[in-house]
Amino acid sequence: MFRRNAHILALSYAELQKTGKFSNLVEQYKNAPGNDRVAMKYTLLADAPYNDTLSSDENDQYGYNFDSGHAATFWLRRGLDDTHANVFKLLKKVFSLYDSEFLKRL
Repeated sequence: MFRRNAHILALSYAELQKTGKFSNLVEQYKNAPGNDRVAMKYTLLADAPYNDTLSSDENDQYGYNFDSGHAATFWLRRGLDDTHANVFKLLKKVFSLYDSEFLKRL
């Protein structure tokens, strides 16, 4: 499960950076009321091809449903405290040690 979630985190960050709108999304997240922040996870990267059946309600007995939307809001919070680049670097380091094939996708 950790590997899957780490992949989703990394792919989501790469996608947010690729759009060139990361800073704008961080600002939007910062200024949004609490409920709107929560709602963002349902729209950000909702059509990402790396979402899978493990992120559906039927398959997650704990209701966590970690998917690209959760990952996107994780990265927006890292954008708020300006740790996103360091966290991504750390994640890439883990991939270099344990999942070098996946690292090539980034």
